[in-house]
Amino acid sequence: MTEAQPFLYLFVEGTDDERFFRRVFESQLREKGVFLFVVRYSRKPEKHAWVARYARSIESMGAKWIFVTDLDKGPCVPAKKDEIRRELAKVGARNAAVVVVVKEIESWYLAGLSEDEWEALGLSGLPPRSTGKIDKEQFNRLIPRKFETRTEFMQEILNRFSQQEAVKRNRSFAYCLKTCDC
Repeated sequence: MTEAQPFLYLFVEGTDDERFFRRVFESQLREKGVFLFVVRYSRKPEKHAWVARYARSIESMGAKWIFVTDLDKGPCVPAKKDEIRRELAKVGARNAAVVVVVKEIESWYLAGLSEDEWEALGLSGLPPRSTGKIDKEQFNRLIPRKFETRTEFMQEILNRFSQQEAVKRNRSFAYCLKTCDC
């Protein structure tokens, strides 16, 4: 067996996911001597087969990899994990660690805002106790007019992001931190 390497590969859906993982996870993993590689898969043709080929290469180096997906409209986290593992197994990736973002990555962005940061960004009301039901559409409706783009808003959230707040407000975020050894 190959000796484990200090690399972690995260397969994520898109640019918002990539931005999030790079800002929130990368420095913490680097402090532990782990190099993070964030790989987007959403626009790949036959994405599960593409991920499986890539994953076999990662496994041959003895590195760890995790497939990250949104729950979206799935019935529940275990069912979504089973579905992804089945799809990946069909194309030869049998050792898939799967993290399901509940509900979508935008919920994780908002989970990391304290009440003070929520207010400082110009968001109305108080942050929800749990962000697990927030989807893209709800997130987009929250964007204050002072931000010219959605990306600008997301980057400002990351500038203010607190992992401690996010762990309290989103269980799937807390699970991901543990799975990634953060």
